[in-house]
Amino acid sequence: GSFYASGNNLIPLQETDISLKKELLCFYVRDFKYMQVDVNFEFFNPGAEKKLTVGFVTPPAGGDVTEEDMEHPSITDFTVVFNGVELEYKMKRMSETSFSSKTKINGDDFVYYFDVVFKPGLNTIKHNYIYKAGSTVELQRTFDYQITTGKRWANKRIDDFELQVH
Repeated sequence: GSFYASGNNLIPLQETDISLKKELLCFYVRDFKYMQVDVNFEFFNPGAEKKLTVGFVTPPAGGDVTEEDMEHPSITDFTVVFNGVELEYKMKRMSETSFSSKTKINGDDFVYYFDVVFKPGLNTIKHNYIYKAGSTVELQRTFDYQITTGKRWANKRIDDFELQVH
């Protein structure tokens, strides 16, 4: 989603101009217990160039894990590419950013965030990462994923969504 950023504060916003036109979400099982996630987004900016802080929110490890495992995101090898250029990003726990209490984002969640300048017309954001499978007494492995990306953009949805599982 989009955020208002000021110093150490990240406040989730409802973007009113830029819409999420397309998302291609690809899952690849690696070595039985890891999931590689590749996500390709297309955004449409109908107006003038606009700078936003964009964030990717992910929960901490949960269940039967150590406290140490809960202190960092359970994903690795995170990368973000905007309009073909790899970007640097920051990562914090949401509760460390003094975010607005009006949001439904959990304070224990982590957010990877980065600044982008949306040019008029189509813009792309691609991000990739790997995360470890969970398990239960019923299932040998589980890969949980929330698809909530569209909620905070102008159109409040993903116009064209494709999911691939490999």
